[in-house]
Order: sequence, then structure tokens, then C-alpha cells
Amino acid sequence: MRWPGVIQDLADFCFPTACAVCSAPAETASTPLCDACLEKLRSLESAAACDRCAMPIPEPGSPCPHCLGEGVRPFGRILRLCSYSEPVRHLIHRLKFHRAWGVGEFLADRAAARPELCDLLAACDAVVPVPLHPFRQMSRGYNQAEVIARRLAQLTGKRLIHPAARVAQTDAQTDVQSKAQRVANLRRAFGLLDASSVTGRRIVVVDDVRTTAATLQAFGRCLSAAKPASLDAIVIAAADPKHADFEKI
Repeated sequence: MRWPGVIQDLADFCFPTACAVCSAPAETASTPLCDACLEKLRSLESAAACDRCAMPIPEPGSPCPHCLGEGVRPFGRILRLCSYSEPVRHLIHRLKFHRAWGVGEFLADRAAARPELCDLLAACDAVVPVPLHPFRQMSRGYNQAEVIARRLAQLTGKRLIHPAARVAQTDAQTDVQSKAQRVANLRRAFGLLDASSVTGRRIVVVDDVRTTAATLQAFGRCLSAAKPASLDAIVIAAADPKHADFEKI
């Protein structure tokens, strides 16, 4: 008899969990979604995306109308778990603003199960979360990108490193209303602390959401100064910056 499985089944029966999105009964405590929301998430995960910039495309292999095949410098590739739509929009909001760190681990588990993301992680030397400013991290309780990155590193046996820091307490990107303003808001936001941990190594940067890619680009330029062998990124979700409410992200 498999006692751990029996104990988990008993716990699920005695203490049923609710879906983190719609509050309907969830399958198990390890899956914070009901069947309907989980099916929506699977649909988002299966949608085609550009493997250079992570934005949606009509079908696999289609030309990308967002980056025109150029990607997002200085990254070679940016891959994502899914698009920024429900239910993942709600999950990320809970992760960022309601201390639901378990949601970050759940999403990281989903990301690590995607073949293309798994291959990118397998080929890298180290995983790097996009840092928060210390004051913002203290008020939030943790860095949501680090929760995701740490889980990905654990699942793949890769090093989690912190070669740079957020040295400027910029306005929250949710308070900035355009791509140009977001880029300006992040100038000189990051500073290298340990270039030697990056130099000559294959680095994968991890963040929760990619909208205009301003944050990723600013952090990527900071790391590029250390001359990594390669620089790629993984995000949980990619949002369309032309969407009416992208400023809320």
C-alpha cells in the first residue's frame, strides 16, 4: 500500500480545497485549480507563440508580427508558459499581491513540464530571477520572480544565482502608462554585483510577466556587460501591450 498517496487522498477528502480563481472545488491541494480553470490553463499553454519574443502567433512557425523575427535584444530567446489571460492573470495577481507563493511554484512546475522550456533550462548553466528593489521586496514579503526561478532551478538541478541587484527604487511599472515611459523608468535600475558568476556562462533569466519587455531588456543589458556565453529568458506569461488594461500588470 502506498501510504503517502492514501494520506493525501484522506486529507483531500477531509479538507477539500477551493479553486484559487473561481472558488469551485479543486481536485487536490497540489493543484490550486478546478477542472474548468485547469482546462483553460491548458488551452493557454498550447497556443502558439514566437520562440524569440514569447508573443502570440497564429500557428507554430508563423512569422511573428511583434518582433519580425528579430527577438528582444539582448536575449537570444524568450519563452513563456502561456499568454496573460484568465486564469493565469488571476493566479499571478495572487502571487504578486496576496503572498500566494505556492501559486508561483505551481506555475513553475507547469513551465518545467513544457518540452521547449525544459530543453532551454537543460542547456543553461544558471538561472537568474529578475530582482526587486529591497524596499519593494520587504513590503511584498518575497520576490515573485525568485519563487518561480528557485523552483525551476530545483526541478532541473541548475544553479540559482543573484549576480545583479535593483539599485534604483523606480516607480512600479503598473503606475507607468506607456512603453516609452516604462523604458525611461528603468534606466540605470540594475547594477552588477558579481560579474564573474555570469561571464562565459549560459544564463536564463526568469520573470513572471512580459509586457513591453522593458524590464527584461534593462536587466538583460545589465547582465550583458558581464559577457555571458548566452542570454535567454523564461516568463510565465506574455501580455499584449496593445491590450486596453496592460498597464495594470
